[in-house]
Amino acid sequence: MKLEIKVQTWMKKATKHIYHRPIVAKHYDQSFARSVPTDSFNLWVSSMLQSFLPKSSAQFNVFEGGAGTGLFSFPIIKYLVKSDSRCFYFGIDNSKAMLNLLFGKDPIADFRKENGDKITIGFGDLDRPLCFPNSFFRVAILGGVLHCLNHVETTISQLSRVLARDGILIIVAKTDDSTRIQSGEEYFGPELNPAYMQFWKHYYDLRAAKNIVLDKRHRLVFDVKLIRDTLGPTLGDCFEYCGSSVFHWKANTCFHAMIRAIKYGLTFALGQGISYKVQKELSDEMTLWLEARGNLIEKIELEHRMEALIWKKIM
Repeated sequence: MKLEIKVQTWMKKATKHIYHRPIVAKHYDQSFARSVPTDSFNLWVSSMLQSFLPKSSAQFNVFEGGAGTGLFSFPIIKYLVKSDSRCFYFGIDNSKAMLNLLFGKDPIADFRKENGDKITIGFGDLDRPLCFPNSFFRVAILGGVLHCLNHVETTISQLSRVLARDGILIIVAKTDDSTRIQSGEEYFGPELNPAYMQFWKHYYDLRAAKNIVLDKRHRLVFDVKLIRDTLGPTLGDCFEYCGSSVFHWKANTCFHAMIRAIKYGLTFALGQGISYKVQKELSDEMTLWLEARGNLIEKIELEHRMEALIWKKIM
């Protein structure tokens, strides 16, 4: 059975964020903050779906808001196709640049060619009303998306509407200390690489001198307490918090990769509200600072942590 759903078409006005920029989409997957081990990450996503999706052959639908370049889309679709379920995947994003990159990737092309009747990906803005019927989805997932929204409460209210009773809402944040520091937070945890901390301290000192402030939404990238406090009033008694699932990994990077992230504004903290001209000025100044210390290509190991917060709709 082919299920036809009209996905929102491209609008002239959409919620603006750094991920609309073609330069960000072009370099996004190579960002030091996105160095995810594919196989183990896919297993983590699959295990979450396996835990919450029905074991029967009943038809159900999965929604992904903010599909981006496919970090979560690939393992979700792969799981659904592999399980041979009667499940349909619907993914939306409001960035043309990101969607163009996603559509150009071989796995998506293959999935759509072989299972086109089960996969719908297109433009949609989470800050606008969703075009799906009430109680249409069994699972809704937002992977690192909340900080891009202008009206978080409105979006969550819409997701509550389209989720069926016993449906699962998954909100993913990146909660490691290295992400907090890169986002301008003060650090009070176990010792990180001193050079890494000095790098970002100097970067934010330069920003302060230029009167560049952080977008207030940046904490929604990593702050689990803030996320729960923000979503709580909207979810109300209709949802029950089920806990979280955590994915850890380690990855090597170098300061040159961080300079590139500053230059192109590859994370929300580094790009939101900053012009490309200023981003380049900051990257040039940070390059000179590193060259004076002789550690531009120094390699460091970072510990990464992604946390999925899970709610079940009970009413």
